[in-house]
Amino acid sequence: MKRILLSGSSNNPLAKKIALKTGIRLGRLSIKKFRDGEKYVNVGENLKEKEVIILQSGSMPADEHLVELLLILDAVKRLRPKKIIVLLPFYPYRRQEKESQKGDAISAELIGGLLQACKIDKLVVVDLHSPVIKGFYKIPVKEISAIPLFVKYFQNKKIDAAVAPDKGSINRSGRFASLLKIPALVMEKKRTEHDKVHSLKLMDISGKAVEVKNKNVVLVDDEINTAGTLAENVNVLKKLGVNDIYFAATHAVLSGKAIQRIKKMAVKEIITTDTIRLPSVKKISKLKVLSVADIIARTL
Repeated sequence: MKRILLSGSSNNPLAKKIALKTGIRLGRLSIKKFRDGEKYVNVGENLKEKEVIILQSGSMPADEHLVELLLILDAVKRLRPKKIIVLLPFYPYRRQEKESQKGDAISAELIGGLLQACKIDKLVVVDLHSPVIKGFYKIPVKEISAIPLFVKYFQNKKIDAAVAPDKGSINRSGRFASLLKIPALVMEKKRTEHDKVHSLKLMDISGKAVEVKNKNVVLVDDEINTAGTLAENVNVLKKLGVNDIYFAATHAVLSGKAIQRIKKMAVKEIITTDTIRLPSVKKISKLKVLSVADIIARTL
C-alpha cells in the first residue's frame, strides 16, 4: 500500500525531516486564509487506496491549527484513502482532561471525539500531558517518548539527580533517572491559581527531604509553557545550593513572558524538541532543540 505524508501549516520543517528520513513523499496541500479569517484547504493528490499520514501540531494558535486539521481530514476522507493516520506531535487542549469543578469542559476528550468523527484509523502523539487522554479513543493511539533523546544528550554530562517539578511528572522524571542511573527527586508545590505556582520543598520519592548542595540536577517535564513553574523551581534549587540546573521538556510552548523569564533565571540550559515550531524570536542561546524526526520515523 502506497503511503503519503501531508503537512498542515503548524510544523512544516518537522514534516520535511520525517519525509526525508522515511522516504514517504510529502504530498501537495494548499492552505489559504480568507479575508474573514476562515481557512481554505485543498489536497492536490490522488489518495484512493493509499495510506495517508497527516501531521499537524496543536501549537499556538491552537484553535486555528485544530480547525485546519479538521478541514484537511474532511478533504482527505473525500478522496477515499485506504487508511488515515493523524500525527499530533503536540496534543491540543491537553491540560483539560478532567472536570476540576462543576461546569468545566473536558476539552482533551472533545478533541478525541472530533478526530474520531473524522474516521481516522490511528493517532500518533509525542509525550501526552496525561495518560488519561488515551482513554478517550476507541482507535489505536501510539505515544512516542522523547525521554531517550534527553538521556542520550545528558549521558556524557555530570548529572547527580533528576527532579520532577511536581507529582504529576514523577513517572516521566523517574524513567529519565532510571535510564541515567541517578536518583529521582520531586518538588512538592502548591498552585494558588492558574499559571501561578508556589514551590515548597524538594523530596525523594519516599517523601524525605534531600541534600542537593553542590549537585547538578535536571528538571524533567512534558512541556515548558509560561516558565513560571520553572522559575520558581530554579529559585528553590539555588537556595538549596544546587550548582548547575538543566531543564528537559518535550514541548516548547513558551507562551506569555516565558522567554523573558528564561533569560533572567539561573538555568544553565533548556533542552526541548521540535514538536512545536519555534519562531526566530524564541530561539535564544539557553534553548537547545533536539529533533523528534528520527523517533517518529522509526514509529511510522
